[in-house]
This record gives sequence, structure tokens and C-alpha cells, in this order.
Amino acid sequence: MAKLCPVPRLRPGEPFTLADVRDFDAGSAAYFAVSTIWLADAMGAAGVIKPLQKLNLGPKHREQLRQYLNVEQSFPTAARIAMTVFRPDNGPVHFWRMATLPFTESDHALDEHRLLVCGLEFQLVVGALLPIHLDEICLVHSSRKLVGFRSSFAAGGHARGYSSSQPARSRAASSRRSIRG
Repeated sequence: MAKLCPVPRLRPGEPFTLADVRDFDAGSAAYFAVSTIWLADAMGAAGVIKPLQKLNLGPKHREQLRQYLNVEQSFPTAARIAMTVFRPDNGPVHFWRMATLPFTESDHALDEHRLLVCGLEFQLVVGALLPIHLDEICLVHSSRKLVGFRSSFAAGGHARGYSSSQPARSRAASSRRSIRG
């Protein structure tokens, strides 16, 4: 990876630090994550596999992402993909801190599809109302190359969706905007 240049946090209290990675091939990272999430979803939807975790892109987003992966259209306007790098902390290394199968967390207006591979977490968020801060950290739509960095997880804590505990989600309506056409 390129030299890391700290940048200001997009929102106060954000649990990670953003860094500008100028020479990072964000397009390839986004393509890898989308293809992994899409393939797991498509195989589950076709009945080829039984997903171990909730994963559902839905027919509309599944088709839009298929077209993106086949270079038939650009990345969907109602989607954002971001990446966070988990740095090792001083605690024990648990497998669930290193890798997960793709899974979906739903909010009324958004679906967030997540994947953790070798400490790289990808968040594919789709929906009509996307949080504004995702525009700047999207691997595809942003002109800057921003990646989140944080320690594996807070001492004794669990990352959202990576344990048996109920995910804690809150999104302020004011941080959303409508995506049209």
C-alpha cells in the first residue's frame, strides 16, 4: 500500500481513522468485494448453497451488480462500497476477527452487505437513501482514495454483526440523501 496520510474524520466520534492511500487500486478491491458478495448471494438465491448467515441482495440489486461485474453498466448509483483495515490489537486473534461469510444487515431504507477477509472489511450499502458520508469513502464513487483503519475490536467488544450479539444500528435521517436515477 502507498504512504498513509491521515485525513480529518468525516464525523466526530467515528470509531476509526481515515487515511488517504493515493496509489491504492480501489477499483480492484471494490470489484473483488462485490464479486464475492454477489456470488454468495446468487448461489443462495439459485438454491446451489444454503447460506449460513442472512444474505440477500434482492433481485434488483443482484441484477445491477451482475451487470457491473460483467462490465455491462457502471457501478450502481444507489450503492456505495467502503473498506476498513483492522489492525491487530494486543488481544488474542480470533477467526471471526479475520474472516466472515458475506451477510446482510437491514435497515428500513438500506441494506448493508458485509464481508471480512484477512482483516479487510468491505461494506456494500444499497438503497434509495444513502448516508451522505459514504460518498466520500466509497471505493468507486469518491475521487479520493480513503480507507478506514482501526484496531481489531475494542477490548472485550464485538464488531457489529460478527458475533451472536444483536447488531446495534442507528442512522440519523438527516445524514441520508435520496439517490435518483
